[in-house]
Amino acid sequence: GTAQTPERAEFASAAELFGLEPDDLDRTFQHNGGTYKIVGLRMRRGKYPVSVVRQPDGKQFKFGAEAVVRALGRKVVA
Repeated sequence: GTAQTPERAEFASAAELFGLEPDDLDRTFQHNGGTYKIVGLRMRRGKYPVSVVRQPDGKQFKFGAEAVVRALGRKVVA
């Protein structure tokens, strides 16, 4: 299993505010030639609320929600 972290819990409760779905947690996407896995959300981070981990090295990054929505192949809703 996967450990429940505050970021994972926040993603489950607030993902839709950012145009994401709760099911997007642990989903992977491509960005600039890399593969990233969504691991959580921190609303307080403002510009870069989505926490991701690069595959396969596990390095952590923060992404803007709009970039993640686009990378998942969805339209960004203003």
